[in-house]
Amino acid sequence: MVLKLGQPTVATAERAGLVFVVRLSDHTFRAGASVPVDLMTRNTSHGVIYVMRGDVAIQDEQGNRLPGGGADDSRHPPIIDKLAPGAEAKWGQQVRMPSPEEAVHHSYSLLAGVDFNPEDVGLTALWLTLFAGPIPLRLTPE
Repeated sequence: MVLKLGQPTVATAERAGLVFVVRLSDHTFRAGASVPVDLMTRNTSHGVIYVMRGDVAIQDEQGNRLPGGGADDSRHPPIIDKLAPGAEAKWGQQVRMPSPEEAVHHSYSLLAGVDFNPEDVGLTALWLTLFAGPIPLRLTPE
């Protein structure tokens, strides 16, 4: 991943006909800020794919998720998109960047994931997970 100052940062993943794209407006953010994250899934297969909108998280250099950080995601039940061949779904989430105190001792990245199933959404369905990222984050003091 090549990061350019002042340019949007994009992570893309693809598996079994599903493309997942995560986009940030930049890769440098103010510590403690709330930042919008744009997410998109696209079905490139020849059949229907069910997608369960997933989580956006901030993690440190060891892969530990930031306690209380990441997306404010209190949706219950989860949102499931039924994507026909060629269809896409777009949505956004807000994430809280680490505080100035947390940012001093660690480096952070953003990771996003969705669950998907090309067959069924019933109780016995086997959901696959697709992650995009990690996207390195550069934090500046408040």
